[in-house]
Amino acid sequence: MALPPTNRYSTVAEWAKRARAWVHVNEEKFMRFCLSGFSTEFADGYGVTLDGTTLSRSDSPLSLSRHYTTIIGSSPEIELVSGNLTIAPLGEYHHEPMKDLFLFFDIKLPSGRVVTKPLVHLATHPIGTWGPGTRLHIGFSGFATVIGDESNIGADKYEELYRLGIHPALGIEHATADDSPITIPHDNISTFTDQLRASLEDHGVHWAGDIFFVHEVVDMSRSTQHDARDRATSRDWLNLAFSHYELSLAAALSGEHGTWYVGVGMDIASSSGKCFLWNSKKHSDLLYHLAKVDIIQSHTITTTNKASYSRHTSFHLSQAAGCEVRLSDTMMGQTGLRYWSLSHTHAVASPESITPTDVFTGRAIQVLERAFESYRAAAYTEGVGLRVEGVVAIGKAVDFLIDVPYIALDTAIFVLEREELWPMLAYRMLAMRMAAELQITRSPYNRLQAPSLLLAAGIAFLANTIDTTAAISFPRMGDARYFLPTSQSNTPGLGGPVFDRIGQGDNAPRSVYNVLYLRQFLDGSPEFVESPMMICDRILEAVMGASLDQLAIAARTETAAVQQVRSCRTFRLPPQSTKPWYQHHEHAYATDRLDIVIPPMHLTQHHFTHGLTPWCEEVWVQYLNDIISGIPSKVPSRRNNHSSDSFCALTPAQLANADMGIFQNLRLSDIFTEVQWIVVRDEEELMVVFDSHFPDRDWESEDPAFASRRYYDDWVALTYRLSRAEVVETKKALFRLFRMLCWIPWGDGGVWETRPDRRFTRFGGADLRLPAPKILILRGEPVWEPAA
Repeated sequence: MALPPTNRYSTVAEWAKRARAWVHVNEEKFMRFCLSGFSTEFADGYGVTLDGTTLSRSDSPLSLSRHYTTIIGSSPEIELVSGNLTIAPLGEYHHEPMKDLFLFFDIKLPSGRVVTKPLVHLATHPIGTWGPGTRLHIGFSGFATVIGDESNIGADKYEELYRLGIHPALGIEHATADDSPITIPHDNISTFTDQLRASLEDHGVHWAGDIFFVHEVVDMSRSTQHDARDRATSRDWLNLAFSHYELSLAAALSGEHGTWYVGVGMDIASSSGKCFLWNSKKHSDLLYHLAKVDIIQSHTITTTNKASYSRHTSFHLSQAAGCEVRLSDTMMGQTGLRYWSLSHTHAVASPESITPTDVFTGRAIQVLERAFESYRAAAYTEGVGLRVEGVVAIGKAVDFLIDVPYIALDTAIFVLEREELWPMLAYRMLAMRMAAELQITRSPYNRLQAPSLLLAAGIAFLANTIDTTAAISFPRMGDARYFLPTSQSNTPGLGGPVFDRIGQGDNAPRSVYNVLYLRQFLDGSPEFVESPMMICDRILEAVMGASLDQLAIAARTETAAVQQVRSCRTFRLPPQSTKPWYQHHEHAYATDRLDIVIPPMHLTQHHFTHGLTPWCEEVWVQYLNDIISGIPSKVPSRRNNHSSDSFCALTPAQLANADMGIFQNLRLSDIFTEVQWIVVRDEEELMVVFDSHFPDRDWESEDPAFASRRYYDDWVALTYRLSRAEVVETKKALFRLFRMLCWIPWGDGGVWETRPDRRFTRFGGADLRLPAPKILILRGEPVWEPAA
């Protein structure tokens, strides 16, 4: 059955404090799970697995294949040492644009207001190329990366360029036929740039000197793959890579020829050619020992839930933020939630991205299922390798290639603006919370949690493959703002906290190329020397992207935007001050629980409901009728396709007059022809089950089987007619009745369930392989006395 979530934590900062308290109190329990980390005492490293079930650690040698992958640079001149340049014509502004080929600028109007408009339409191919895998782009400096910056292009310059388009750049091509490309000999490249600027000035563009050129080299890993262990060799390889593509490394390093970046890639594999970041057996053991999940069921527990994924997504973020977050395709700029990306080295897998719009069209579910199932299938059979890639300033390229295993990529390399950082931290915080609750509390609420929640926690902890950074590539998007920086402050020392570098207007390269991130939980000696508390702190910081102290800075929930949600059913969150119904008047409620006297069996319905308000009694009676009338029939016969006898032993007259007496009768043979049962564990589980049948005002049942019952609609309407205090008192009254029942149906995904389950008990002689209704025993001992 689907159980309503509990809004325990109002802000990320508050939850972080509680998480630390959890870890401190439950230190031993928190360590009882299997982690795959990475230790780097030597140049390559060890794969480290901590097995919580045996409290042991195992290491396996890993090999690292490191190489330079990309060169990106912007300079006022075309930095070609030799070779010819082929210039392709640019599309003019009045041409029919193609998808994803807009160049957007932030425009400052005379009134001071800043708007974003398309400036020009880019061509379908780069303006120039000087060899395989190389591209040349043209750009204009002075555009904004931060709203309100004085470098925004003014409205007058915007109108000027929009009227001209890029037409002045085509002046040298007017002598050619049509729009065919032309080739410029390398001796004339500098002349071309001079003519280009002169042409713009002739057309009245007085700031033509602000033109710069973007050089891009992609997919050069094959030509630079090596296993360098020293900086001298790594620098030689970098110099070779630059010279191979007609570029000068010395000029790039001097800083006088623009700003340059280098992409560095790393492939990790064990000595057998496999990585063990996902271990299916350890995963099953984890779920069995910590959450009491059946071994067979644990293999599929992280499968996405097709029916409810979209509304779960907004609920995840709402729970993490502590306020209502609704997603729509218009929220991308406000939340920064752009892409999720999963990828691995399995041959049949291809990386795919998910946008917020995809969540509501259904495509997100398909992408996640394909990526996750492919990853899991590969891990079961052959293991998968891990690939990490980062883009760093040219001065850091050699150090990064050597020290890449020691670097926490997402916090040390990529500088994120606040608008992008907040939702990423919120979602990571949620994954951390769900995993912690699963491993510490062992409550039935978490065992029955929606699979998409476990998907987030499972990927972040067991597979270490969640990538929440925007995957953007300049040639596809056509927006230079995503990788051209406004300053050099994006290359700080690696030791400084990430939050010290936020909000400076930096835009470090963010071409992530759909790669996996290495979650570095352990480092140093392969010997296990760190205390469990230290490891937990490292896990918190690695998964969330910042320490607990830094996370307090990111608690900006009061400014979260609320947008209208389309094509999905959303959750309404109660105010932050609202407590669960059973926490109101806590002392009085505790006294109520102690003072409840269980009455004798089989008293009349009126005895129990005496004193209830008429509308409350009506809901309770309808609830009993809805539940008992839904006892399922046995499966249809293959021979005649007709349903066989029902599992219900009651007569039609008994069903029509059903009351609490039926649910207090523990001689189950009077009610069922076959049954399987399990005993409620404690009072907390009983309250959780009750909440799933009678949710609070601000929660709608995730289970369509309950939501379709007549009593449920009456109950929801009642909660909105009454005040919050009256709802609390009504739920307390209904809970007193609920505790007097001896059994209720138990269903996972429905009110009733009949699948055979070995966790449930059956009476002697029953065939455990056959289906039977499941019930939850609330009190007493069930008996089976069939009629002679």
